[in-house]
Amino acid sequence: MDLRSQFLANLHPNNPSGVRFQESTHNRSTSHVSYADSSSSTLIPETWNSDQRAQSENISGATVPLIQSKSARQSKFHATIKEKGSTTEYLGGHEGSKKLHRNYCHLSLTTFLDVVLALFATAFFIFGLLVLHFRDAPVKTNASMANTLINAAKLGPTIFPILFASALSRSLHIIMLKMLERGSRLGTLNLLAGSTSVAGTILHQAALRLPSLLGLALIVAWALSPLGGQASLRVVSIGTSSISSTIDTSYMSTNKSFDGYVTGDLGQMQTMINGLFNAALLGPERTKASPVDTWSNVKVPQLEALSNDENAMLHHTWIDVPAENVTYSSLIGLPVTEFPSTSESTFTLETSYFVLDCPLLSNNTYPQHWGNASNGTYGDGFTGVTPASAGMGGTMLSNSTKCRGSPDDAALPPRYIAWNSFDDDGRVSALCTVWMTYVEVEIECKGASCAATRIRNSTLPHPSRAWTWLDGPSGACNWWLYYFQYFLATVVINRSGTSTPLEGYLMEPDAPASPNMQSSLTHLDHKVFATRFAQLMNSFWIICAGPYAVAYGFDGEATNLNNNGTGVASTWQTLYNSEQANTKAQSVNTFKVIECHAGWLVALLLASLLLVVACIAGIILRFKLTTPELMLNWTTVVRDNPYIAHQISDSRVEDIQRSRLLRHARIRFGDVEPASEIGHLAIASVSDDNAVSRATRDRAYD
Repeated sequence: MDLRSQFLANLHPNNPSGVRFQESTHNRSTSHVSYADSSSSTLIPETWNSDQRAQSENISGATVPLIQSKSARQSKFHATIKEKGSTTEYLGGHEGSKKLHRNYCHLSLTTFLDVVLALFATAFFIFGLLVLHFRDAPVKTNASMANTLINAAKLGPTIFPILFASALSRSLHIIMLKMLERGSRLGTLNLLAGSTSVAGTILHQAALRLPSLLGLALIVAWALSPLGGQASLRVVSIGTSSISSTIDTSYMSTNKSFDGYVTGDLGQMQTMINGLFNAALLGPERTKASPVDTWSNVKVPQLEALSNDENAMLHHTWIDVPAENVTYSSLIGLPVTEFPSTSESTFTLETSYFVLDCPLLSNNTYPQHWGNASNGTYGDGFTGVTPASAGMGGTMLSNSTKCRGSPDDAALPPRYIAWNSFDDDGRVSALCTVWMTYVEVEIECKGASCAATRIRNSTLPHPSRAWTWLDGPSGACNWWLYYFQYFLATVVINRSGTSTPLEGYLMEPDAPASPNMQSSLTHLDHKVFATRFAQLMNSFWIICAGPYAVAYGFDGEATNLNNNGTGVASTWQTLYNSEQANTKAQSVNTFKVIECHAGWLVALLLASLLLVVACIAGIILRFKLTTPELMLNWTTVVRDNPYIAHQISDSRVEDIQRSRLLRHARIRFGDVEPASEIGHLAIASVSDDNAVSRATRDRAYD
């Protein structure tokens, strides 16, 4: 007896009672030996114990198949499988054989899964097309779609690799089965079987040392899995886009005399004017240092504080405005047209402001040597209030109560003003000359927030600098009296000999109402005093030029009017419109858009299209498959293996059914000829008599 026959004998050492052997011969050249229980038509392996017999009887409700033992590479048993409650029979050999047929229940399930995978792949392809369609679309008008695309993109890196691996592996598997059915090279089949990922495809080819174009194509295909996942995340984002345009804008012009603000209606506006002035006067330090006031009006820097270069002034050189520590000409800014919050705009405006030169600052009352009002030498700034009286912000005197000549007179001397008041140290007086400075200011706005960035002397023709807003045309040369009358009455206290916040600002701008100020104004530097006093004068002047516009902007100036167009509001609208100047602004409107990244889009569309094609190809090839579908796992490996005792004789049974029926069978890769001098390694069934032993390193094998 040869060694392989001895192996088969070891599988079936004895013939128990009730078991018969029979030999059947048919048109095949080989003989087949089978054994059966005489008491039953069901054929059971003798080597199985009682538990295995019981389990086999309950597999999917089917009668136990015939399990055969085969002689080496020659014998094959016949089996009959009958499913309880079913007319389906699996028969081995020629007797009772049937044609190949499909398990349509399994086919329907797998096809349904392929269709679902194809739909998911199509969804990713459509997602890419939607991103392309809404490329550069404004988010503001497509908010819902933008949110949908962004949220969908976040799921891509999780879902896409799983989808890709499932769809492509299933497609490659069915392609491999179809090639196996038609006949193909073993190397190609092994390459398809080992290509389950990028790394697996590369390592498999490296191990076999068989690079090929098919292998390269598989590497590229599997590389689209992580690439497609990242592409689905990075293909869309929220970006910004901008549109440049030239737009008309308006701002408050103060290049005008005080003629419009001495009407009888001004008194009715005094409460609002004083409220705005005191709000600016008592505002916090950060607001006073800010490029805009409390109401977002843009402040004009004082050119004289930024540069002492007379040559630069003469040649109208632009001077940059620093971001911090800027001396502004006023506590109140100029109202400008409000720009969209998403825009960046730049424009220039023309304006002017008071500049004072105060060489004399003392604790005496000025000017006693000028005479009195009756001879026209000077005038009292507030009728009925004598110079140096308490309870108000001082009094103002001027050296001119008559018209001062032509505004175009370059030799016109400046106007002198004398301010008399009290501080905590007693009387304080200042003698100053009044000038005008005309400037061109460059304004940059980010949304509605504006700031002056550059400034220079105005290049336009203007009156003499000695001719100020306080000088009116012939017949109205006493307008300065009205201006200072209202200016000094903005802050009134009810205690004699106490400094008002107006004097407090001159001493300490950041805390004008502080009760702890003990120093005298006479200790201030003359330039510092002149700058602060001019800031107060300019602030009050701008408020008088347009209180509605200062508080509410241009829209507020219009919407706060009464409906019948009469009264104070109507009058002030007319006056304000006369002070509105127009200019051109270069505006860049920036807005959020749905951003499509072309490179990632191409990767996503290619990966998605590959999946769709793979799923469709898998569905078509699965329907065209003639032979039973193999799983290409260990069930396939032991199929018709002569060393495996547990076999199903019906060759039409698909691997998925075989796997269920043979799930309890034990196999080993070991020595199937343990009694021979030279062993033989093979995959064989494990039995109690150790017919296949474990391989050892100290034994020789053929």
